[in-house]
Amino acid sequence: TPSGSGNVDKDNSGNSGNSPAPAPAESKKRQAEERAKKMNAGITDPMQKKKADLLAAAAIGGDKVKKLKFAQPVQAASPDDACAQAYDKAGVRPNLGACVATQTSSSGRRLVASQYDVELLFSSAEVDDAALTEAVNSLKANGLESTTSSVDPIEELKIIPGVDVTELATFETEAEAAAEEAEAQSPPEAPSPPPSPPPPLILDEDDHAPGRAGALLVTAFATLACVLFV
Repeated sequence: TPSGSGNVDKDNSGNSGNSPAPAPAESKKRQAEERAKKMNAGITDPMQKKKADLLAAAAIGGDKVKKLKFAQPVQAASPDDACAQAYDKAGVRPNLGACVATQTSSSGRRLVASQYDVELLFSSAEVDDAALTEAVNSLKANGLESTTSSVDPIEELKIIPGVDVTELATFETEAEAAAEEAEAQSPPEAPSPPPSPPPPLILDEDDHAPGRAGALLVTAFATLACVLFV
């Protein structure tokens, strides 16, 4: 019998019959992000693609999405120009949120500006309600009216051209699980500090009066003792 034939069940480390340790499970966030890439892969319009990516990220993170829509069309030379004007007049950095400019009319002549319907979308992870209010006020100061509304990321994804609706159905479930995972892993809020001890009472003259009377009484007894023992 060849030497070592009785050790065929052992691996090189000498662990008999042990199976390899399982790889750690992929996080729910990672699964949802990979699903979102497949879901949005067919979007050809860059503005709609950025919007879809923002919505997907918000759904995964459990963040709210607000839409800032211009009440009047913006006159611009191109969709990019319309969005640049929108960010500038709203006083918001152009790297925040997503802008979609849709042409509504054209003169038919080159080098002439067209009209665009413009909307800006922001995730609460980037722009809070206070900053959004400032943007609305900035538009008013520039003579532009706008409306704001809350957006359901999943419902908004359904109307974006190019989104794979089959992948979207699975993404909705995975995004919800990822949001729950993120909430469970978020650190708990710090406890409130204990209340400060009450300040010491400030005694007025009446409060001190018994103390002075006691002192006078002690002095009287001491004087009497001296008289008796002299």
